[in-house]
Order: sequence, then C-alpha cells, then structure tokens
Amino acid sequence: MKTKAKVILVCKDTSLIAAETTTGEITVFELLGCEKVRVGNVLLGYWTELDNQVIYNESRETQLEVFIHDYGAEFDVVKKQYFTAQLPPVPATGSSASESLRRRVTV
Repeated sequence: MKTKAKVILVCKDTSLIAAETTTGEITVFELLGCEKVRVGNVLLGYWTELDNQVIYNESRETQLEVFIHDYGAEFDVVKKQYFTAQLPPVPATGSSASESLRRRVTV
C-alpha cells in the first residue's frame, strides 16, 4: 500500500533523500533524475520495496524516479551512514596541515 512520507534530509551532492513515513519509519532513497526535492515535501510511494520505483511528490505535483536504499532504520543511524561525510584519517607526521588535507581530499 502506498503511504505518505515527509522529506527530512537532503544531500544534493549524492542525490540521497531521507523521509519519515506517517507511521514513523525512515526511508532513504536516491533520486535517479534531475527533479528537485526539498525538506518538508510530502511524497507518496511504496517505501518498503527496496528497488527502483516511481514515487509522487505531492508538494510539487511531480513524479520522481528513485532507488530505495533503506527502510525502517533509526534517524541517528541514517544520518551517520548516509548523510555524514567521513574521510579516512591521514597521519600528519612530517607534513604540513595543508598537505595532509590535500591528501585526505584526494583519497
């Protein structure tokens, strides 16, 4: 059954979106097209089906092609796993901070 979900997190760099369903579960999906989605948009879809699908953005009255990555995870887990950039540690011994940062960004 299709259910509504409200967008709570958007990562423009990776096209990942997190939305909370009316039953309280969190779903994470990736936009496959170039449509725009904003925090607060209300969406309608089959959130439990981890696959490609078309959902409806009620707020903007548009259809979205998406890939559902996750459903039912805790907010803190979703935020850390999908929406927090984590760079690997780079030892700073014998190098300047800018060299360390440059190596970290290119890894």
